[in-house]
Amino acid sequence: MSPLSTFSTTFFPEASSPRSCRSSEAAISFSPASGGFVDTVDPGWWIATGTGIAPFVSMAKSGLAGAKRLVHGSRTLAGFHFRKYFTNLLADRYTCCSSQEEAQGVFAGRLTEWLSRQSLPADQRYLLCGSAGMVVDVRDLLIGKGVPFKQVLSEIYF
Repeated sequence: MSPLSTFSTTFFPEASSPRSCRSSEAAISFSPASGGFVDTVDPGWWIATGTGIAPFVSMAKSGLAGAKRLVHGSRTLAGFHFRKYFTNLLADRYTCCSSQEEAQGVFAGRLTEWLSRQSLPADQRYLLCGSAGMVVDVRDLLIGKGVPFKQVLSEIYF
């Protein structure tokens, strides 16, 4: 029995397939993970803007956050999706950077400005997820600080 069949019969016992669900019911299908934006448990950096935080939520809930540092940028404070979750999980290894609003515990400025002030280990991986502009700016910053290109993995997220 396929995982989809198991899911269908578990959540919709009367359904033999998702097509036979009533319009008031939701059917969800899953596909195997694919692509190259994956991580390991090794120490590393997660860098996101806005909703680009989403893949890191999944990775964290999969047990990969133990040795990670997360830098999350947003124009506004409302853009720090999952802030409470990551504050509890990572404590001082979670940094919020806001370019348009100020608050206690939030760096006032773009995440590139915050990163430019840091000592960045060249032997760790950097996963970037967010707007194309941020990804290019951060990639260039990292390379300029001595991080090898092969250590930088990016995903454009709109």
